[in-house]
Amino acid sequence: MADEPLATPDAIRKASLAYGSWRNLKALYNRLEADPGADVPRLGALIARLDVAESDPSAKPKALNFKNMRYLPHLATADGKTLWAVGGDGWNERRLSCFTLDAESLRLTQTATTESVDEPAFLVASGRFAVTGESSKKGVWLIVWEAVEKSVKRKAAMRLDGEDLLGLAACGELLVALTGGKNPELHVFSLDDQGVFTSRSKTRLPGVGKLWGGSDYVVVRQNGRGLSLKGL
Repeated sequence: MADEPLATPDAIRKASLAYGSWRNLKALYNRLEADPGADVPRLGALIARLDVAESDPSAKPKALNFKNMRYLPHLATADGKTLWAVGGDGWNERRLSCFTLDAESLRLTQTATTESVDEPAFLVASGRFAVTGESSKKGVWLIVWEAVEKSVKRKAAMRLDGEDLLGLAACGELLVALTGGKNPELHVFSLDDQGVFTSRSKTRLPGVGKLWGGSDYVVVRQNGRGLSLKGL
């Protein structure tokens, strides 16, 4: 452990509690706490460092500045470094924008944006793309967006069977959509580097009305109860 950035008690005491350093501190604390033969000086330094966190300016919550977006209904990220946001400076205007996030300073830099978009029902991030989902008189649509230089451009679109879009989630390399109507269906897709959808499966799920997604799983609400679906 001698080559770790937080290898000594002195380094621990001086460590910043910004996002990157905090993640390392937490991992080290969990490892030492679980070790019966833990290094007492380092464990003590960790406990002391966390005890004074409230008075440390670097540990204070920081507000992210999304330019002129006073209204921000949707925010998504796939890797914690690139953020996609739908919002605007009023109730009528909506833009889909791409930002990069510096994890240490929590500084946002807008890299690309659209002129105007209709507000989608859902927004997820998948790889280097943003995917929006919406319902209209023409059906349920999934739209892939890509940041090209300083513009966010529409890359591809796919129409799904169903009367309404009840949920959309990015689960690892897969996209999962829940469409409603008389026969709710769970659609599973992959999305390649060119923004092309490939259907993996489609399953009818009677009584399902809601969908949440994680890194490798989805949870659906069926007849008032939550059910986890894995092995997508």
